[in-house]
Amino acid sequence: MTTWRRLPAFLRFAITLDAAIWLVAFAVADGPPLGRAVAGNIAIALTNVVAALTLPFWIHRA
Repeated sequence: MTTWRRLPAFLRFAITLDAAIWLVAFAVADGPPLGRAVAGNIAIALTNVVAALTLPFWIHRA
């Protein structure tokens, strides 16, 4: 298993960004139901973007 420090900087940034996206989504989830749905959908969409950006790295590693 690769340690955090051995990961490329862009990948560490992507993982941190994804965590921040979900923290904001969970913070918004305390609001009204429509806010929860919108926050969840936005978080999922942004997670997919982050995953797509890091996919070439994982394919290259395989």
